[in-house]
Amino acid sequence: MRKAMVFIFPDAGYFYMQPTFASQLCHYLNDKIGLPQGPTMRLLPTLFGDNGLVHSPGEVAFETRLELVYREMQKTAPEFISYFKNHFLGEIRDNLAVSQLSHLTGVIWPWTNKKIWQKR
Repeated sequence: MRKAMVFIFPDAGYFYMQPTFASQLCHYLNDKIGLPQGPTMRLLPTLFGDNGLVHSPGEVAFETRLELVYREMQKTAPEFISYFKNHFLGEIRDNLAVSQLSHLTGVIWPWTNKKIWQKR
């Protein structure tokens, strides 16, 4: 479906999902795995921080950052890796693909609200 949307609406920019992603990830880490707030807050910047996975400027940077994310997950919550791969990685990759279309319009579409994951 997402790839069809990209084909039909190539200038649409990014999907705006970070608040949903961040809340779902926090819920899973805290409630399902039982991970304390501290380790959760160390893991989320690798995904949503300024140099996190969702802010990758291209595929090479995405793959490099993904390896860093996996390393942090392995240290923090190894049981989270399969959940992340099955529920989030595909959507994040699709958003990266859509972001690469900005060269057609000259507009860079940020798909995230920065620091939404920070403790309020």
